[in-house]
Amino acid sequence: MSDAQERFRHIRLQEEYDTHDPKGYCSLMLPFLKKRSKIIEIVAARDIVFALAQSGVCAAFSRETNQRICFLNVSPDEVIRSLFYNKNNDSLITVSVYASDNFSSLKCRTTRIDIYKVFDLKNYTMLYSISDENVQEIKISPGIMLLIFTKTSGGVPLKILSIEDGTVLKSFSHLLHRNKKVDFIEQFNEKLLVKQENENLQILDVRNSELTEVSRTEFMTPSAFIFLYENQLFLTFRNRTVAVWNFRGELVTSFEDHLLSHPDCNTNNIYITSDQDLIISYCNSDEPLSDGNAGSINISNILTGKCLAKIKASNSVPADECNCSANCGGRNCNSRKRVQNSRIRNAVAEALEDITALFYDEDRNEIYTGNRLGLVHNVNTLTILVMGKGGVGKSSTVNSLIGERVVTVSAFQSETPRPVIVSRSRSGFTLNIIDTPGLVEGGYVSDQVLENIKRFLLNKTIDVLLYVDRLDAYRVDNLDRQIVKAITDSFGRDLWKKSVVVLTHAQLSPPDLLSYEEFFSRRSESLLKCIRQGARISKDAQNYAIPVALVENSGRCNKNEYDEKILPSGSPWIPNLVRTIAETTLNGKKSILIDRKLIEGPNANDRGKLFIPVILAFQYFFVIKTIEKWISKDISRETRSPWE
Repeated sequence: MSDAQERFRHIRLQEEYDTHDPKGYCSLMLPFLKKRSKIIEIVAARDIVFALAQSGVCAAFSRETNQRICFLNVSPDEVIRSLFYNKNNDSLITVSVYASDNFSSLKCRTTRIDIYKVFDLKNYTMLYSISDENVQEIKISPGIMLLIFTKTSGGVPLKILSIEDGTVLKSFSHLLHRNKKVDFIEQFNEKLLVKQENENLQILDVRNSELTEVSRTEFMTPSAFIFLYENQLFLTFRNRTVAVWNFRGELVTSFEDHLLSHPDCNTNNIYITSDQDLIISYCNSDEPLSDGNAGSINISNILTGKCLAKIKASNSVPADECNCSANCGGRNCNSRKRVQNSRIRNAVAEALEDITALFYDEDRNEIYTGNRLGLVHNVNTLTILVMGKGGVGKSSTVNSLIGERVVTVSAFQSETPRPVIVSRSRSGFTLNIIDTPGLVEGGYVSDQVLENIKRFLLNKTIDVLLYVDRLDAYRVDNLDRQIVKAITDSFGRDLWKKSVVVLTHAQLSPPDLLSYEEFFSRRSESLLKCIRQGARISKDAQNYAIPVALVENSGRCNKNEYDEKILPSGSPWIPNLVRTIAETTLNGKKSILIDRKLIEGPNANDRGKLFIPVILAFQYFFVIKTIEKWISKDISRETRSPWE
């Protein structure tokens, strides 16, 4: 499996953001700013997601809390038209128009502009201006700028400028066929692409005037371009299809399974990765009957045209999954599980319906989509780490969550010799579950087991820790505290902020004179106290609120009418556990990246460096100064020689 296939194999719907304020944003005085409209641009930077609606409202959302932070419309009459994230100084540039001056403060690229100003994006100082009313359009390539002037009877005048200082590098006129519409003029470094109606595509090398023509039957006017500067290629979009060309006019790639959803081929719902090897697009789904109007997000290799991954509604849960006692095979089944899966499937389908903007955050491996309703969805993965002593039911819990036997189980000891990762979808999340061996060998915490787990988790991000123990373990001892301390020392105390305590063997009869609820409360509190002591978080317990979930994996576990395993209270435990996992994932605390610095801890050579100046100062004032005083006293006591 390729890296791209592995990267996108488990991406699923994670979050939804809404740019629309149903109560009305009080400072927006323009009526159309208060209406729900489609998303046209998405930008994700650091921990913030920016979404621009067609109405001109731009909202910012926190990726940590998943809450809307603010609207970027700082003026009551501001209509934002475009966004640009400047990585040079980590800032967001908004392009806006204003009602107070009849929306003439800023204009679109194809609208006539009397003065063009060029700014340095590092400090926003103006470099130079271009004042020529005959300039109709400006095209930008790395280091150069193409000015396209008003068409004349003999052709179209063109100028190539240096972006650095505006110096004219070349002035020339390209001949055109009279009385024929110009479909487009595009620039790619030193190449000029010109296409007129019902004429061949012309590729002109402006350095030597070499002209290449591509037959109009082979190359038809596209609705959009994307240039790949690193690969010296360009993409064309026409009639929902994508093609890749080189500058010799040769077709490089036609995609096998990449039929775009929107006929206008809006490039806002297309993303090219920074390595220029993958194209991520909103496409027609190959399951239109089952998913209604929902499409799919396709990831394809640009050079080969091969579709590597698809994100679609049917990936979330199997369409006909059913484990009810009637063995109906999913047909006409009204079991709670099937109804729940249907709801999940519908929610994901809604997230993939009428996507109007798309952004892929390569650092976080997250896809953000916006739709016509002004909603933004985050498509993501969820990684769960399962740890605890051997024989407490870790692997059985993994099998129950996955819904099939994916790891071996022993009633007396851990059968998992090394960490194992398994992946399935459940309740809208793709659960990447990492099952680990028991941490205890011979009555002590095993350093070798911990080292194996560390190596396996290196550079992985943990969203939730499931710390597993038994409900029917009647006491907490020093070994439990040593296990908690070992986990904390290995992966950091913050891991407990993203943890859930799972108590297995929950279908038990409590000791005499104790109700089930009272026994569960005492057992939970004693284990949570042990965790607070072992992780040294007793003084900050409020910030480390750890939920507790009950689990019963036994095949003899009671079931309800919907064939779901239930607790003595009658509630099904798998949905409860999944809900607790989801709530812990979204609790506002950061997921834990297991990097080398976290595992190895601080550099031993750096320990105590802060105390060196203190030690030197102590030596100088209390040792050296004292010795100097003693020497001075000895000298003063000496009798002078008679000849002095």
